[in-house]
Amino acid sequence: MAVVSEATKLVDKGGGEGVPLPMIKLGVWNVRGLNNVNKQKHLKWFLLQNDVELFGLLETRVKPSSLNLIASNVCYGWNFVTNISQHPGGRIWILWKGNSVDVEVLEMSEQYIHTKIRLVQTENVFLATFIYAFNKIEHRVPLWNALDRLSGNGPWIILGDFNNVLYTNERLGKAVRDEEMLPFQSTVARCDLHDMKTTGAFFTWNNKQPSETRIFSRIDRVMVNSDWLALWSDWLAHYQPGGTFDHCPCIVSCGESCKRRKSSFKFFNMWARVEEFGELVKEHWQMQIIGTPMYIMARKLKLLKPCLRSLNRGLFSDIERNADVAFNLLIDCQLQLQNDPTNVTLMDKEIQLRESYQLMEESRTDFLKQKAKCAWAREGDTNSSMFHQAIQQR
Repeated sequence: MAVVSEATKLVDKGGGEGVPLPMIKLGVWNVRGLNNVNKQKHLKWFLLQNDVELFGLLETRVKPSSLNLIASNVCYGWNFVTNISQHPGGRIWILWKGNSVDVEVLEMSEQYIHTKIRLVQTENVFLATFIYAFNKIEHRVPLWNALDRLSGNGPWIILGDFNNVLYTNERLGKAVRDEEMLPFQSTVARCDLHDMKTTGAFFTWNNKQPSETRIFSRIDRVMVNSDWLALWSDWLAHYQPGGTFDHCPCIVSCGESCKRRKSSFKFFNMWARVEEFGELVKEHWQMQIIGTPMYIMARKLKLLKPCLRSLNRGLFSDIERNADVAFNLLIDCQLQLQNDPTNVTLMDKEIQLRESYQLMEESRTDFLKQKAKCAWAREGDTNSSMFHQAIQQR
């Protein structure tokens, strides 16, 4: 085991990496050797296509003399660190984009690199341990002991190739023995670890042999502790097909619910057409708040915003479509009234639908006018296609 704090950086002389993404996308892949040029090209394409900012490479088999050359071929411009000081085969690499992620290596051994990760844009901090376990049961014991020692220090994600199944249904083609599962299961229980929600391939490795000797196994996994789940329960680990590789690559990313950004508040003129708007404003402006005049006004506006959002969702959601729906309901009622002109119920209904449609149509007009003004303010004075179309129409 070694505690380190330095990492190597390959400088991209062509410029920076661009604007950091608000949410990190990370991954891990046992590539089973990275000395082949075709593998290097494939991996470079894979990283680009999946737009990852933090990635673990396992079983690279790269010698110290080839380390910088191969890294420049695969991840030029990225930061990287390896555990080549612990094992001559360079079993684990960690790559990251410095403008999106800060990585502090806390500890490493032959079977893991333990890090503290800080997201540059959101300032979120968590622990990440990249694993490539030894093949033999007795050789994995130091890894289980290390995980016991590292557990319990905040949000923690552990990902990689454990070379160990956790349950009997995670291998086909070869029997699973209790003595290989129990140490892993005990470690998982003691460290309060849970499998991250998973999509894609269930079996993450196979030996690529003919059908009669083919073995499928789930030895790659992503696990998190309860502290992680309390903060980011919607994250997913997706295992893609391995192609010509023995192992499936894994991409870990945030689920749809935490990808949604909180939208900025926008005032719509159409709100002023309903009585509820005036009542909400009056109610909030009559609140007794202590402070400076500027603080009082800001506080009242802040309390008013969620109420106006609710008003918008309840009465004006999808106003363009709802105006068409209101018109169709009015037309249907009027057609029924033509066939039954003495029906009092239909008469009253027609009045209500007409008033509803008039409100919807006027609100839609307000909305589209305001939207058009915003678009013109944004693009109208620039040499854009919108500007030239407007000039041609005039």
